[in-house]
Amino acid sequence: DVTLNPRTEFYTHRTEIEAFVTQAVNGGGEVALDALLAKVGAVLAGDRSLGGLAENLIWSAPETSVLTIEGAAPILTARITITIEYLVSDPLAAS
Repeated sequence: DVTLNPRTEFYTHRTEIEAFVTQAVNGGGEVALDALLAKVGAVLAGDRSLGGLAENLIWSAPETSVLTIEGAAPILTARITITIEYLVSDPLAAS
């Protein structure tokens, strides 16, 4: 989207954070992954403007799965999609 006077362009950009936790033999990987995701959520919520670079951050619920590799411990994974909304006065400028 574009606004005029002064000319400002509004962009949205999507990126992802992927988290991986090795499942221990005795279990407990879910707890470790939950703790890691809670820390990621706290960091994102702590600065929704990325130090003034963005207007807003919006993140999705994590998509979780298990990676299995023959002969190795399972790996628990989570993917969080983050939408970054930001404004620029010149799309070719560095800042």
